[in-house]
Amino acid sequence: MIDVLIVEDTDETARTIARFLAGYGFSVVVCGSIREALNTDRPRVAVVDNELPDGTGADVIAALDGVPCIPITGSGEWIGPLPPAVPLLKKPFAMSELVALVAARLAEGG
Repeated sequence: MIDVLIVEDTDETARTIARFLAGYGFSVVVCGSIREALNTDRPRVAVVDNELPDGTGADVIAALDGVPCIPITGSGEWIGPLPPAVPLLKKPFAMSELVALVAARLAEGG
C-alpha cells in the first residue's frame, strides 16, 4: 500500500517532497495531475497541491473521498473547501512540518 500520494505538478517541488518523505521511510508515489492520481493505488495519505493542470486540489480531495489529505499551495490561497482540522501549508514550508502532519494523519488511521 502507498503511504503518501503526492499530487503536485511542479516537478522540482514534487521530487523534493518525495525524497524527503522517502528518507523518513514512507512509501511515496508522485502524480502531476488529477487523472494520474486517480489511476494509482489508494494511498493512506495524500499531499495535494492547490493548482493542477486538470483541476484544483479540492477536486482531488473530493475524488479521494475518505483519504486524509494535506493541502499545499504556492499562491497563498486555497480554491474550494479545506479538509477539517488540517492547516494549509503555504510554499515554501518546513519539511519537518509536512513530516509531522503526514505522521499525524497516518496515526489517525490514514
